[in-house]
Amino acid sequence: MTSAAGVHLAEPRVAPANSEENTMFSDVMIDLETLGTVPGCAIVSIGAVAFNEFEVQPTGFYQAVSIPEWSVAGLTPEGLHKDESTIGWWQKQSSEARRVFEEGHFSTRVVLSLLADYISDIGSPRVWGNGADFDNPIVAAAAHKVGLNPKSIWKGYNGRCYRTVKSQFQDIKLVRTGTHHNALDDAISQAQHMVRICQNRGWRLC
Repeated sequence: MTSAAGVHLAEPRVAPANSEENTMFSDVMIDLETLGTVPGCAIVSIGAVAFNEFEVQPTGFYQAVSIPEWSVAGLTPEGLHKDESTIGWWQKQSSEARRVFEEGHFSTRVVLSLLADYISDIGSPRVWGNGADFDNPIVAAAAHKVGLNPKSIWKGYNGRCYRTVKSQFQDIKLVRTGTHHNALDDAISQAQHMVRICQNRGWRLC
């Protein structure tokens, strides 16, 4: 891969399945699809994937939330809000992206509990979201609303902002794979981007 400046960039490896390295992941990238843009909004789906400075886990976490009448603004049965402008935005997205509204079979509480299990299986990783005001605080607010302790999902001090790092290395571009606005595909793309930054700039995850 070559950057806009013509610099050759190393590509992240994908860890081989069942290797010992799969237990050596220090970080998790999460991505949300939502029906709003601020904490307290309804979560549509959550994608997450573990990574380190060298590679991305070959499998990740993905769950969609069951949201009755997703296209009608107001509150979900769990008390999370569905924003009219975000609903309008979703209605303009690809049919592949909107398929998420047919995939949800679990409540927000169940999906967040499953996410907590996924993160716990990795250990106590740093958890990266795309924006200090978006993914991580939206998860925390939703957890509070459905009666979960956000610290049961990850410790607050382990929260990190991918967008901040991305802004410091603008010559190393994000390369999207899969379906844009699919939460797992976006999480994988962002994790691969972090690995390229680490490999090509000697940046350390911390």
